[in-house]
Amino acid sequence: MSEAITSIRPFAEADRERVVELWNEAFPFESTTVEQLAHDDAAVKPPRRAGRLVAESRDGIVGLADFEQPVGTFDPGTYWLRIYVAPEARGAGVGAALYDEVSLLLSAFDPERFRVFWKEDHPVAAEFAGRRGFVEDKRDWEMVLDLTEFDADSHRSFLERAIKQGLTISSLEQWGDATAIGPDFHEFFRQVRQDVPRNEPLSDLSYQEFTDYVLEAPDLIRDATFFVFDGDAPVAMTMSWFAGDPLELHTGLTATLGSHRGRGLATALKVTALSWAKEQGRVRAVTENDVHNVEMLTVNRKLGYVQQPALISGVRELTPR
Repeated sequence: MSEAITSIRPFAEADRERVVELWNEAFPFESTTVEQLAHDDAAVKPPRRAGRLVAESRDGIVGLADFEQPVGTFDPGTYWLRIYVAPEARGAGVGAALYDEVSLLLSAFDPERFRVFWKEDHPVAAEFAGRRGFVEDKRDWEMVLDLTEFDADSHRSFLERAIKQGLTISSLEQWGDATAIGPDFHEFFRQVRQDVPRNEPLSDLSYQEFTDYVLEAPDLIRDATFFVFDGDAPVAMTMSWFAGDPLELHTGLTATLGSHRGRGLATALKVTALSWAKEQGRVRAVTENDVHNVEMLTVNRKLGYVQQPALISGVRELTPR
């Protein structure tokens, strides 16, 4: 074990606030809150596995190794790992020790592959992954919009176009009570996520999983998650998330049914959500786009989002398929 740390141990409830702090330093575009992390931990049910280890020094927790089998791409042999070391503890082997410990922990379950993540502008992390046999297979641009410079009126034509088509825009809160709309939202969500670029094959979300991870997620902003409706049926949506900073809006999935694409609905929804955020006094909007998702990248660039260094993910095959 690295001399910079006194122990590596399983996560405990008392660690949650510090773990959230480290997570948000490492993954600001996927930031979370204490409430959301606790909710997500409680939602993990067999056969899925998830958990984390923490590295302690004499001054407290300085690193974490988080592992999960994502609910939306569940594969029994695949584990996503996120390893982060606080700046003051870097260069002393803490990350290597965490990787070795989490690998040993997961070896009891006969894993077939690991997936890790690193930032394009973090060459040490890229080297760390490469030395351990990880091969890049996906990139997502991180995008930032300065809401103080955002002019909703200049994009008003997209809203007017939707209205002229006989379509309406409503928030999740306006759509109705979660119990009442849940089944329709679940089916719509199932359809629109089919074409989202992802690392592993899609797995279906049961209604309970959808309820846990979407409908009842603490950080989902119901007032700023918007839908386009054709009659009573949702045909497009954009999801908005709170991630700990009251000055930011995090945009999640934005998607349109194939039957309604090419009508500017994604842009209309984004303009609606960004206008809401600006009215609420938020100053930044952030999102991520797969580098090959040309349509959504075009929408975001048109709205003024500025491309940041990419989030890269790579996979290591542990056993032959």
